[in-house]
Amino acid sequence: MTPGDIRLLGTARLAGQRLKALAPEAEAQGLIDAIDVVLNELILRRDRSFFEDYLIRGAALAGLPAPLPSALDDKALDGAIADVTVRLEQIVGERGGDETAETQDLLDRIVAWEDSLYAFRMTAARDDGRIADPRARFTAPAIEAYLKERQPDWTGLKVVSVSLIPGGFSKITVLLDITDDVNGHHGLAIRAEPGLKFMELEGADIAKEYPVIRLVHAAGIPVAEPLWLETDTAHFGTRFIVSRKAAGQVHGTVREAGASLPEATGREVAATLAALHQVDYTRWPEHLAASHLGRWAGIAALPDNTRTFMTYWRERAEIHDIGPSPLIRRALDWLARNVPTDAEGDAPVLLHGDIGLHNMLIEDGRVTALLDWEISRIGDRAEDLTNFLSATSGVIDRDDFIRWYREAGGREVGEYRLRYLDVFHSVKIAICALAVLRRVEDHREASIQLAVFGLQYLHYITSRMTGLIRAAEEIRPRA
Repeated sequence: MTPGDIRLLGTARLAGQRLKALAPEAEAQGLIDAIDVVLNELILRRDRSFFEDYLIRGAALAGLPAPLPSALDDKALDGAIADVTVRLEQIVGERGGDETAETQDLLDRIVAWEDSLYAFRMTAARDDGRIADPRARFTAPAIEAYLKERQPDWTGLKVVSVSLIPGGFSKITVLLDITDDVNGHHGLAIRAEPGLKFMELEGADIAKEYPVIRLVHAAGIPVAEPLWLETDTAHFGTRFIVSRKAAGQVHGTVREAGASLPEATGREVAATLAALHQVDYTRWPEHLAASHLGRWAGIAALPDNTRTFMTYWRERAEIHDIGPSPLIRRALDWLARNVPTDAEGDAPVLLHGDIGLHNMLIEDGRVTALLDWEISRIGDRAEDLTNFLSATSGVIDRDDFIRWYREAGGREVGEYRLRYLDVFHSVKIAICALAVLRRVEDHREASIQLAVFGLQYLHYITSRMTGLIRAAEEIRPRA
């Protein structure tokens, strides 16, 4: 499902409104205003009702046969209007010297007809108004007032700097440098819910994601230390998590890794995944019960777990009304028929679910924090491995990384499970891309970044789908 032209143009206009608040320079403001005028004009050009009426009124003034504009496609409608305009210009030329009241009235009406087109161009294509964007509320004074109320013991508190991190599809990230008499100079991170969810996922609810972060932090997995969950939306219009700010940098995007990584860093990432997969999540039943993980913890047999997960993603496609897709249907049906049944005695483990260099901070070759736990679950360890390898293709050798994972204590994973979940990872991203395009079509507050994800990432994934299925079938165990 692809958003309509008007919806995409409207989304671009709203993005321009938000950009104006970030670009105070006069030249930038002028350029943004000019872009808005052009986008408005392109939206107006899609208004068939005006141009059909314009043609009918013009043809009547020209004394031409009554047209049937609804039977014309856009190009033919433009041509018919051009023909009427030529004829009306001829009438003005032919009768311009006739000063009778009847002729002058006709000429006035012809002029008014053309002027109505220019008046139409001055109208706003859509009364979008202002979209309430929670990001705009996270100002230094507002955050400082909130922290003083929330942490009265932090005397002398002052917010030194506030940085809103660009990008990110699922949550708003705000980094803070603050100082107070108790902690000295330190950093905090706010992870807040946007006005519109990226997708309807179990962990998209930040109150479900927070206990997962607490669990993995308690287990010693590198994450930003969670401090509290704020559920009162009165402060900033949204719920959010406050954590200690972790050191490090992100080294990639959702689509691909950045520069190649040293072997030592690759081994560090593999060891981090191996440690995550060894976490005994049953030690923290209160966090497990409060999160979205409980459902998956109850499915002990790995084939049953995987089968249920494939059904879950078929439901995501249906819930988001992505429209007919032979490609998606082909992949989902294949996954349902070919669930790995030989798990080599393996059991479901705690998964990140969206592991990649885009979701981890690295400093001096060490993984300092795994970010974004909303897709986490308990399932097949091969899912995390294939997620990471897909996002780092060409940067980290697949066989080397699997070997480093095993050397760090990770369990052996059969090649078919890896290939099977390669197919799943591909269809998952395709469903996500189509789902966010549906979001853009249905919700005027949808971020323009969702459109970018849906329009630019899709072919990168779908072009590989058939090859991934074939690669899995070549090694699929036969009954």
